Amino acid sequence: MNALQSTSALLVLATLSIGCSKSSSSAVAPAPPAANIAGVWETTTVCDESNCGGSPNDTSTDKITVIQEGSKITVRLDDGQLLEGSMSGLTVAVGGTVNEGGAQTTSNIRLDISEDGRSLTGTDNWTSTDGTSSCSGSCTLTGSLTDDPALDATGTWELSLDCNEDCGSGQQFESFMETWTLAQSGGDVTAETQEDGTLDGTIVGFTVKFVFARQQGNVTETATVVLQINANNQTLTGTWNWITTDGCTGACTITGERVIG
Repeated sequence: MNALQSTSALLVLATLSIGCSKSSSSAVAPAPPAANIAGVWETTTVCDESNCGGSPNDTSTDKITVIQEGSKITVRLDDGQLLEGSMSGLTVAVGGTVNEGGAQTTSNIRLDISEDGRSLTGTDNWTSTDGTSSCSGSCTLTGSLTDDPALDATGTWELSLDCNEDCGSGQQFESFMETWTLAQSGGDVTAETQEDGTLDGTIVGFTVKFVFARQQGNVTETATVVLQINANNQTLTGTWNWITTDGCTGACTITGERVIG
């Protein structure tokens, strides 16, 4: 039963989506998330669809993109559908309905996330209907967070930097703007900058990272720039930290927006 099978598999892959919870006057407030699970996940589901005329061990492996904003979880499925949910501690509770191939499948999913935020296990109890008949089944799932990029950061970005530097005689503050042009190929990113030439970096999930050194006379400066691209792929936040061989340290906070691309 292709429509119902694909729908149940799709819902299972939405493993971090619409959260369901029961509340009462004595309910304890949910714990804050204990891990950052944003990024691209590879999930494997094994479903018992025998009540729907399918296999008792229907197995599929797919990738989903998880967006995390505090306890709010948004999942982008491989077909572009977006689902929302929540995370408390290391637990994600999922409940919702997805339309696929004329059928509607309602799932009740619970996920346990590992302490390092890079693996998960869970269960899904679901019911599916095509409007004339319905059936139910269950799935178990496992998953791991990959190092795949969650978006394409290619384009021109206007950055605003607020920086301070300490060379032992007090801090000096400076604010300025820069325009960077990013080019992404897979997990590799290059940045054409106004002040530092071409930088080579990487992107994992939503995070772009550059580590580089530059020479100023007899002084070498080693710097790390980390840019967190927001899920809309239009804005970013970040940090720039550096240290020099003559004892200076510095740090910048960065905000930015895409202007071309």
